[in-house]
Amino acid sequence: MSDITVYDKATITNMYNELHRLYGQLSQAGVDDMQAASEKLRLAWSDDKGNINAAYTSGYEPVKNAWDAEFADTLSVLNKIAVALETAMGNAFGADARIADGFGAI
Repeated sequence: MSDITVYDKATITNMYNELHRLYGQLSQAGVDDMQAASEKLRLAWSDDKGNINAAYTSGYEPVKNAWDAEFADTLSVLNKIAVALETAMGNAFGADARIADGFGAI
């Protein structure tokens, strides 16, 4: 068994970039798009005086609020994963650079 850790820098970098891309898409869909759709639904359940139907306030709105909280938790976890990955990348790539510099000094 070897104590050497081998990794593919390109794969890790691509994974990091893909995580950020997908996080952005998920955030866009879950925050902006969902809020816009929710506002349209609220307006559809409102009369011309601004009174909102009870189906919205007692049915839809509590479920939407719970979804918002769960979604925020999911984004928080994904962000923590991205930060951990970024830190690990920095540590690994930095160690590689220091080792390479050390060999170059010989």
